[in-house]
Amino acid sequence: MGKKEKQELFYHVAEPLFERYGFRKTTVEDICREGAVSKRTFYELFSDKGDLFVRLVLYLAEKGIGEFVKHLPEDASGEERIHALLDAYEKVVSEHPVYQEFAADPGLIRQFGSIEPEMMQSPLVEQFESVLQHGIDRGEFRPMTPSLVTYIIFAILDGMFILAPQMSKEMGALNNPAMRNELRAFIVHALKGGQ
Repeated sequence: MGKKEKQELFYHVAEPLFERYGFRKTTVEDICREGAVSKRTFYELFSDKGDLFVRLVLYLAEKGIGEFVKHLPEDASGEERIHALLDAYEKVVSEHPVYQEFAADPGLIRQFGSIEPEMMQSPLVEQFESVLQHGIDRGEFRPMTPSLVTYIIFAILDGMFILAPQMSKEMGALNNPAMRNELRAFIVHALKGGQ
Protein backbone atom coordinates (compact mmCIF):
# COMPACT_ATOMS: atom_id res chain seq x y z
CA MET A 1 0.00 0.00 0.00
CA GLY A 2 1.46 3.37 -1.06
CA LYS A 3 1.52 6.62 0.90
CA LYS A 4 -1.60 8.01 -0.79
CA GLU A 5 -3.60 4.84 -0.08
CA LYS A 6 -2.46 4.83 3.55
CA GLN A 7 -3.49 8.48 3.94
CA GLU A 8 -6.89 7.72 2.42
CA LEU A 9 -7.35 4.86 4.88
CA PHE A 10 -6.81 7.31 7.73
CA TYR A 11 -9.24 9.80 6.15
CA HIS A 12 -11.98 7.16 5.89
CA VAL A 13 -11.40 6.01 9.46
CA ALA A 14 -11.01 9.45 11.03
CA GLU A 15 -13.93 11.30 9.44
CA PRO A 16 -16.71 9.37 11.25
CA LEU A 17 -14.78 9.59 14.53
CA PHE A 18 -14.41 13.36 14.18
CA GLU A 19 -18.11 13.64 13.33
CA ARG A 20 -19.18 11.48 16.26
CA TYR A 21 -16.81 12.70 18.99
CA GLY A 22 -15.43 15.97 17.67
CA PHE A 23 -11.87 16.92 16.95
CA ARG A 24 -10.80 17.49 20.55
CA LYS A 25 -12.16 14.22 21.95
CA THR A 26 -10.93 11.99 19.12
CA THR A 27 -7.40 10.76 19.79
CA VAL A 28 -4.68 9.45 17.51
CA GLU A 29 -5.02 6.18 19.43
CA ASP A 30 -8.75 6.02 18.58
CA ILE A 31 -8.01 6.58 14.90
CA CYS A 32 -5.24 3.99 14.80
CA ARG A 33 -7.31 1.41 16.69
CA GLU A 34 -10.30 1.93 14.38
CA GLY A 35 -8.11 1.59 11.28
CA ALA A 36 -6.06 -1.30 12.70
CA VAL A 37 -2.83 0.57 11.97
CA SER A 38 0.07 1.54 14.17
CA LYS A 39 0.78 4.96 15.61
CA ARG A 40 4.15 4.72 13.89
CA THR A 41 2.39 4.53 10.51
CA PHE A 42 0.22 7.48 11.51
CA TYR A 43 3.25 9.63 12.36
CA GLU A 44 5.03 8.63 9.15
CA LEU A 45 2.13 10.23 7.26
CA PHE A 46 0.97 13.10 9.50
CA SER A 47 2.74 15.37 11.95
CA ASP A 48 -0.20 15.26 14.37
CA LYS A 49 -3.98 14.91 14.60
CA GLY A 50 -4.48 18.48 13.37
CA ASP A 51 -2.39 17.76 10.27
CA LEU A 52 -4.60 14.74 9.54
CA PHE A 53 -7.72 16.85 10.03
CA VAL A 54 -6.76 19.70 7.69
CA ARG A 55 -5.58 17.23 5.04
CA LEU A 56 -8.90 15.39 5.42
CA VAL A 57 -10.77 18.65 4.74
CA LEU A 58 -8.69 19.22 1.59
CA TYR A 59 -9.09 15.58 0.49
CA LEU A 60 -12.89 15.73 0.81
CA ALA A 61 -13.05 18.91 -1.27
CA GLU A 62 -10.72 17.52 -3.95
CA LYS A 63 -12.66 14.28 -4.19
CA GLY A 64 -16.13 15.85 -4.18
CA ILE A 65 -15.38 18.64 -6.63
CA GLY A 66 -13.34 16.32 -8.85
CA GLU A 67 -16.40 14.13 -9.36
CA PHE A 68 -18.42 17.09 -10.63
CA VAL A 69 -15.70 18.21 -13.02
CA LYS A 70 -15.51 14.72 -14.58
CA HIS A 71 -19.16 14.92 -15.59
CA LEU A 72 -19.13 18.37 -17.20
CA PRO A 73 -19.99 18.34 -20.89
CA GLU A 74 -17.15 19.48 -23.17
CA ASP A 75 -19.29 22.30 -24.58
CA ALA A 76 -20.39 23.65 -21.19
CA SER A 77 -20.05 27.42 -20.92
CA GLY A 78 -17.86 29.12 -18.36
CA GLU A 79 -20.90 30.10 -16.34
CA GLU A 80 -22.27 26.53 -16.40
CA ARG A 81 -18.87 25.29 -15.21
CA ILE A 82 -18.73 27.81 -12.38
CA HIS A 83 -22.23 26.83 -11.27
CA ALA A 84 -21.20 23.15 -11.35
CA LEU A 85 -18.19 23.91 -9.16
CA LEU A 86 -20.34 25.92 -6.75
CA ASP A 87 -22.84 23.03 -6.63
CA ALA A 88 -19.98 20.66 -5.84
CA TYR A 89 -18.60 22.95 -3.12
CA GLU A 90 -22.04 23.21 -1.48
CA LYS A 91 -22.53 19.45 -1.66
CA VAL A 92 -19.17 18.71 -0.05
CA VAL A 93 -19.70 21.21 2.77
CA SER A 94 -23.27 20.04 3.44
CA GLU A 95 -22.45 16.30 3.39
CA HIS A 96 -19.40 16.46 5.64
CA PRO A 97 -19.96 17.91 9.13
CA VAL A 98 -16.19 18.03 9.67
CA TYR A 99 -16.29 21.40 7.89
CA GLN A 100 -18.32 22.87 10.75
CA GLU A 101 -15.93 21.31 13.24
CA PHE A 102 -13.07 22.88 11.31
CA ALA A 103 -14.66 26.33 11.44
CA ALA A 104 -15.29 26.10 15.17
CA ASP A 105 -11.61 25.62 16.01
CA PRO A 106 -9.28 28.58 15.38
CA GLY A 107 -6.27 26.30 15.89
CA LEU A 108 -7.36 24.13 12.95
CA ILE A 109 -7.86 27.19 10.77
CA ARG A 110 -4.32 28.33 11.60
CA GLN A 111 -3.01 24.84 10.91
CA PHE A 112 -4.74 24.85 7.53
CA GLY A 113 -2.56 27.82 6.68
CA SER A 114 0.50 25.61 7.14
CA ILE A 115 -0.52 23.49 4.14
CA GLU A 116 -1.56 26.49 2.01
CA PRO A 117 1.41 26.16 -0.39
CA GLU A 118 0.49 22.51 -0.93
CA MET A 119 -3.19 23.38 -1.26
CA MET A 120 -2.47 25.96 -3.97
CA GLN A 121 -0.90 23.13 -6.03
CA SER A 122 -3.76 20.72 -5.43
CA PRO A 123 -6.08 19.34 -8.13
CA LEU A 124 -8.91 21.29 -6.49
CA VAL A 125 -7.25 24.63 -7.22
CA GLU A 126 -6.17 23.49 -10.68
CA GLN A 127 -9.79 22.60 -11.49
CA PHE A 128 -11.06 26.04 -10.47
CA GLU A 129 -8.27 27.75 -12.40
CA SER A 130 -8.99 25.71 -15.53
CA VAL A 131 -12.69 26.62 -15.37
CA LEU A 132 -11.78 30.30 -15.10
CA GLN A 133 -9.29 30.01 -17.96
CA HIS A 134 -11.95 28.26 -20.07
CA GLY A 135 -14.33 31.18 -19.53
CA ILE A 136 -11.59 33.71 -20.35
CA ASP A 137 -10.57 31.84 -23.51
CA ARG A 138 -14.19 31.77 -24.71
CA GLY A 139 -14.61 35.48 -24.02
CA GLU A 140 -17.27 34.80 -21.37
CA PHE A 141 -15.18 36.04 -18.43
CA ARG A 142 -13.18 39.21 -18.12
CA PRO A 143 -9.37 39.08 -18.25
CA MET A 144 -8.02 38.03 -14.84
CA THR A 145 -5.30 36.08 -13.08
CA PRO A 146 -7.00 32.70 -12.50
CA SER A 147 -4.79 31.70 -9.57
CA LEU A 148 -5.53 34.92 -7.68
CA VAL A 149 -9.25 34.86 -8.46
CA THR A 150 -9.45 31.20 -7.38
CA TYR A 151 -7.96 32.18 -4.02
CA ILE A 152 -10.50 35.01 -3.69
CA ILE A 153 -13.43 32.74 -4.59
CA PHE A 154 -12.38 30.17 -1.99
CA ALA A 155 -12.03 32.89 0.63
CA ILE A 156 -15.56 34.12 -0.14
CA LEU A 157 -17.07 30.61 -0.19
CA ASP A 158 -15.33 29.49 2.98
CA GLY A 159 -16.34 32.71 4.68
CA MET A 160 -20.01 32.53 3.73
CA PHE A 161 -20.55 28.76 4.01
CA ILE A 162 -18.26 27.80 6.89
CA LEU A 163 -16.91 30.69 8.95
CA ALA A 164 -19.72 33.27 9.06
CA PRO A 165 -22.31 30.88 10.53
CA GLN A 166 -19.85 29.94 13.28
CA MET A 167 -19.02 33.55 14.13
CA SER A 168 -22.53 34.97 14.07
CA LYS A 169 -24.51 31.86 15.01
CA GLU A 170 -26.90 32.76 12.22
CA MET A 171 -27.61 30.79 9.09
CA GLY A 172 -24.94 30.91 6.45
CA ALA A 173 -25.21 30.48 2.71
CA LEU A 174 -25.69 26.73 3.06
CA ASN A 175 -29.01 27.09 4.91
CA ASN A 176 -30.20 30.36 3.43
CA PRO A 177 -31.30 30.03 -0.22
CA ALA A 178 -31.54 33.80 -0.76
CA MET A 179 -28.00 34.30 0.52
CA ARG A 180 -26.73 31.35 -1.56
CA ASN A 181 -28.35 32.70 -4.74
CA GLU A 182 -27.01 36.19 -4.12
CA LEU A 183 -23.53 34.80 -3.49
CA ARG A 184 -23.63 32.87 -6.77
CA ALA A 185 -24.85 35.92 -8.68
CA PHE A 186 -22.11 38.03 -7.07
CA ILE A 187 -19.37 35.59 -8.14
CA VAL A 188 -20.66 35.17 -11.69
CA HIS A 189 -21.15 38.93 -12.09
CA ALA A 190 -17.58 39.55 -10.91
CA LEU A 191 -16.18 36.97 -13.32
CA LYS A 192 -18.08 38.46 -16.24
CA GLY A 193 -16.83 41.93 -15.40
CA GLY A 194 -20.28 43.34 -14.84
CA GLN A 195 -21.71 42.03 -18.12
